[in-house]
Amino acid sequence: MKIRTIGILVGLLTVSTLAVPLSSFAAEETRIFVETAPPQAKESLPPTPTKVGYVWSTGYWTWNGKSYDWTEGSWVAVAQPTQKWVEPTWTKQDNKWYFTAGHWE
Repeated sequence: MKIRTIGILVGLLTVSTLAVPLSSFAAEETRIFVETAPPQAKESLPPTPTKVGYVWSTGYWTWNGKSYDWTEGSWVAVAQPTQKWVEPTWTKQDNKWYFTAGHWE
């Protein structure tokens, strides 16, 4: 019985020591660089909101590995009233482009 208890405790300690590195790894952003600049964003007006507690996220271009595809804008539920919605963006770095998805800050 004591050996089984010790084995369970060792197992729990092992899992808990892995939890911190895995959670910090998941928070890191992987950037995929594209050599071709994205096309100019399409202009569109947001439809009338149907619910309170949402913000409009503009449309954006996504890279499919060969070319850009347009993703229409959408309403995003407010995560917390104190946070601000940051629009999805393409950023130029060293003559290449990378995408940052829309997110709350």
